[in-house]
Amino acid sequence: MMGGTGMFMMLLWIVVLGLLIYGVYRLFSRRTDKQEGDAMLVLEEKFARGEISEEELRRRKAVLTED
Repeated sequence: MMGGTGMFMMLLWIVVLGLLIYGVYRLFSRRTDKQEGDAMLVLEEKFARGEISEEELRRRKAVLTED
């Protein structure tokens, strides 16, 4: 059976691996959310300036939010 040190090292590696996976997930999820949010802001600004119609705004938002 494992000693106290072996059990500690196993738990340490599990924690490190979990943090690594979580960090990669957060990195990519933030990037996607930020890009989508920036695009939405640009669309809303164009609509506010009268550069695109309400119909065009809705169509482009639908394209951005579809999965």
